[in-house]
Amino acid sequence: MRRTNHILEVLQLVQAKRPWVSVEIKYIGGTKKQVDYWLSSHRRRRLRCRWSEQIGQGLGERMVHAFSAAFERKKQRVILIGSDIPAIDADTICSTFDKLSLGSCNMILGAAKDGGYYLVGLSQNEGEETIDLDPLFTSSDIEWGTSKVLQQQRKVAQQLQLRLEILPRILQDVDTVEDLDEIERSTGYTVEQIRAPFLSVIIPVFNEGPFIQQTLQNVTERCSFPNFLEIIICDGGSDDNTSELVTEFAKNNERVPIKLVTGLKGRGRQLNKGAMYSKGDNLLFLHADTKLPQGFDASVVLTLSTPGVSGGAFKFALDFNHCSESERSEFGYSKLFAFEMKVLEWGTNWRAKIMELPYGDQALFMSRTLFKSVAMFPDYLIMEDYEMVWKLQGEGHIQIVEGKQAITSSRRWAQYGYLTTVMWNYVIIIAYHMGIHPNALARLYYGRQLTHAN
Repeated sequence: MRRTNHILEVLQLVQAKRPWVSVEIKYIGGTKKQVDYWLSSHRRRRLRCRWSEQIGQGLGERMVHAFSAAFERKKQRVILIGSDIPAIDADTICSTFDKLSLGSCNMILGAAKDGGYYLVGLSQNEGEETIDLDPLFTSSDIEWGTSKVLQQQRKVAQQLQLRLEILPRILQDVDTVEDLDEIERSTGYTVEQIRAPFLSVIIPVFNEGPFIQQTLQNVTERCSFPNFLEIIICDGGSDDNTSELVTEFAKNNERVPIKLVTGLKGRGRQLNKGAMYSKGDNLLFLHADTKLPQGFDASVVLTLSTPGVSGGAFKFALDFNHCSESERSEFGYSKLFAFEMKVLEWGTNWRAKIMELPYGDQALFMSRTLFKSVAMFPDYLIMEDYEMVWKLQGEGHIQIVEGKQAITSSRRWAQYGYLTTVMWNYVIIIAYHMGIHPNALARLYYGRQLTHAN
């Protein structure tokens, strides 16, 4: 899927250079719902495309149907490429269109290193003789899947008296395990990143002494693959014993490496600083008072490997709704408060799933590559998660992990009350959209306690 997404990014560049170019994806395998979910994410990235299932039994038949459908829509120049050529670029495709436009040839092939071809372009202008597609691609003289395909296709084209040109650039396709190095050279993704991606859990803290060791224990015990995990704690200048507790836990823990770094105050700054010191292919950003579900690291890998997904988060849950009656007494338990917390959970999860709008206390995660491409978290004291989610929505879908909850602290709701906290949250969001800077809103929201990590 990384290969195909890379090709689609190349095609977006083609459309930027040649705005008249349309893109159609012909797929095979998967359900229509899955393909719609995946390719609608590329529309968010401003790729103008349509898609439909491939028609035909063999490769030759499918190529005939693809070209026929395009010519029936009055397209005069059509290029067909595969998804297994990571080194193809926008210039190669644009130059092929240009050559077809000149009229000196009406067929172009791009030679692959294995003896096949990675690109075929046809030109069929009004008034010209129609190209007979069936014998061109379904001839028994073409042995698909062999090293003879290019030469055989060339011979058939000459027999049909087509004006054929071969592109000067020879590229390698990816057919076997031995070819995987080509993906790394062309896309920057290593084989290890694809096979076993490493995860960094980044936790910003400020005076989190009462919570931090419980959080670290939760992360280390509930991961499925500790050899592919690290924890980065970024302290924003705690004046309690948070740093000492982190250091103590790290010394006594051999399961997962833990690194403590310090950064400027402010959650957005701390998250970015933690990411700078991490080495993970994927990044998970965790609040210090939030507990992750069992096997969270496996869920991250599976979610981010879903076609069309730019980022993810877990279902929202409050510790008040997941503790014993005796434990609830510390919140000032009442039936009304219990009802309010259930409504809060339901509403938050509805918003996160339907609107794809989770917040930071749901443990946002994404790939390092995407984190860098969206310019990291904004340097805000508040609303950094809200802004990041909007960035991720522009890159694809934000998927909520089904059946797995991130359980976060109810302390602010218990301290200030449900209605007051909801009111302040909406006031902050509305003010943010009115253009008031988040750092000014932080002073309003937190008062003097501007750097509280949660």
